[in-house]
Amino acid sequence: MKKVFLLSLLVFCVTGQQILGQPTVTLSPKYQKLEQQATPELKTKLVNLRKEITTKKYTFVVGNTKVSNLPIARITGEKEPTAAQVAKIKELNLTYSRLNQFREVPASFHPIQLGLSGCAATASKLDLRSRGLVTPVRDQGGCGSCWAFGTMAAFESSYVLINGVSPAVTDVSERQVLNCSNAGDCVGGYSWEVFEWMVNLKKNVDTEAANPYQPSKVACASGSPNTAYYAYKWGVIHPSGDVGQIATTQQIKEAICQHGVVVTSLLVTDLFQNYAGGVFNENVGGDPRTNHVVAIVGWDNTKQAFLIKNSWGTDWGEDGYMWIKYGSNFIGRRGLWVEAQKLDDCIYFDPAKLAIQAYGSSGQYRLIEGSKALLLFPNKAEAEKSMELIKKYQLNKQCFVGRPDPSMEYWIKGNAAPAGAQAGEDCIGFTPGNLKVQKIGSNWKITDGSSLLFDFGASEKEARMALAIIKKYGFTRTCYVGRPDPSLEYMRK
Repeated sequence: MKKVFLLSLLVFCVTGQQILGQPTVTLSPKYQKLEQQATPELKTKLVNLRKEITTKKYTFVVGNTKVSNLPIARITGEKEPTAAQVAKIKELNLTYSRLNQFREVPASFHPIQLGLSGCAATASKLDLRSRGLVTPVRDQGGCGSCWAFGTMAAFESSYVLINGVSPAVTDVSERQVLNCSNAGDCVGGYSWEVFEWMVNLKKNVDTEAANPYQPSKVACASGSPNTAYYAYKWGVIHPSGDVGQIATTQQIKEAICQHGVVVTSLLVTDLFQNYAGGVFNENVGGDPRTNHVVAIVGWDNTKQAFLIKNSWGTDWGEDGYMWIKYGSNFIGRRGLWVEAQKLDDCIYFDPAKLAIQAYGSSGQYRLIEGSKALLLFPNKAEAEKSMELIKKYQLNKQCFVGRPDPSMEYWIKGNAAPAGAQAGEDCIGFTPGNLKVQKIGSNWKITDGSSLLFDFGASEKEARMALAIIKKYGFTRTCYVGRPDPSLEYMRK
């Protein structure tokens, strides 16, 4: 009987910890199996960590994770900013706080407000995974590039939120960020410099498929990615704009409800490295210090914890995630948010309310909706033809690339392209799969083989965003009213 009792006690010590007044936290079958493969040294370490957990009444378990045998320095990677950098970040934070790419977007179409509808910092819980706003867990390998993975986790989610794409197909290249952003290396880096590289230098990020990750830094590849993965602005969660300050639990929740997934730094320890489930509540004391960057994707007040997404693969934590107690291990330090560039810059109107109005004394006409003018025409015939097409296609959004002097204009119905031919249309067909962004002379252009479709001048960003829009809606024709100097240009399938 005594032997049976001792055996049961041994199994319990490996699989879970009983904390007085709290439910038992058990080691999952996956980690029980992985522990059988652990080295003797790691098994001894886990025994000692479990003793500490029991003594301090922590509410989580440890096990043989994907990173258990790696030095902490190789799986973290955050650098401390200088005083000059902290001051610069405060200035940038103030500048970007004034920007608003949704100024003309009605609340009923606002992608952030819609995607985060009902989100409130006072809510008892929130899990952005359930809203389809979190991309899969990544793996940084044995390179201290968490600063690249944490920032891209937040950027990917913002892109999904703002542009209405699936998280399953949104996978950017951390390798490009590592090699090209000048924000760090495999020894560590700065999260804010990644966002500043994207926003201030107008750098877009490649796809993982085109530039797959390798856990080492090499020379940046020449040329620009053929993507529209741009960021519009970024900011600091703490109201002071000081990245050295730790944002409060309330401030973090408010930032999540305003921007979606956010970035934070925290302190990785031996216990954190081997976390295998439960609510992590180590609560390291002393002066604020951090060495790792992760993304916060939710919270649960019943657990008194944030839900973080790490970059150590799915064989760490709870399938790559951790519940971490509010305030534990300096979570909230260097908290940042990012806002992806929206593809569609549109004016919304009701096609049923459109009217044609004479304008000026030279025979011109305007297409109006109430007091809002949409288009100006040299004659009434072109105005009538344009209004007829808009109503037949039931278009309700006039969209642009590159306002206030747009390089491309297109019209859509809700979130779909107009489709099907209308009588008397003047269109030129093209093959979306053949389109390329090219620099010809000093100008960036979209070409279809030897044919020129659009000219974007010196703006590479506008050219790449335009191509992404064409592919997004599946446009196959550019159509005109009034060539050779058209008063209306639109695209359709």
